[in-house]
Amino acid sequence: MALWRLRVYGLIVLFTALGNAFSPETFADSMVREYNFYRNLHGVASVKLNHSMSADCDRYARALGSRSRVQPCLVHSRKNGENLMFYWNYASISEVELAEVTAKQFYDELKFYNFDKPGFRFSAAHFTQMIWKGVKEIGVGVFERAFVKDSFGDCRVGTLAPAKAYFVVIHHSPEGNRFDGDEFLNNVFSAKRRL
Repeated sequence: MALWRLRVYGLIVLFTALGNAFSPETFADSMVREYNFYRNLHGVASVKLNHSMSADCDRYARALGSRSRVQPCLVHSRKNGENLMFYWNYASISEVELAEVTAKQFYDELKFYNFDKPGFRFSAAHFTQMIWKGVKEIGVGVFERAFVKDSFGDCRVGTLAPAKAYFVVIHHSPEGNRFDGDEFLNNVFSAKRRL
């Protein structure tokens, strides 16, 4: 009887461990949903997930998360209108929650954009890239890493306790934030409806 309980207990632990694994695929699907939610507010078409671009994003997210402590945290690869984000927490976060946090952080840069004077603003670059009308597809990558020290290069974790960190990479095709002519006027629109 004791052996049977041990086996059942082992299966419960196994199922629990499998249930808590972070899924990059689920995160990518959630990120597309979040992007499209905000794009819809601005009256632009939805984007689709590009799996080839996502594989590239995953590789770059892993490279960012594997850098030494003395290197900068987030360095743009200069590919495909790239949006990057670093997030950490003491506990794991679900794929859906991380997508919501990421998209909201990008969208909150709206406050730095002046629709009366369209053009590139570094402080609003994630926002304009996300809602850029011309973007049709995105690639999404994420790398999850455990931290047990207080920092990782420029990415400050701010704790001595173990923490989970996530490096997010999003590529856009065709890329937004183009500087030629009236590109911002023709691709970045004020919200058609409120949150």
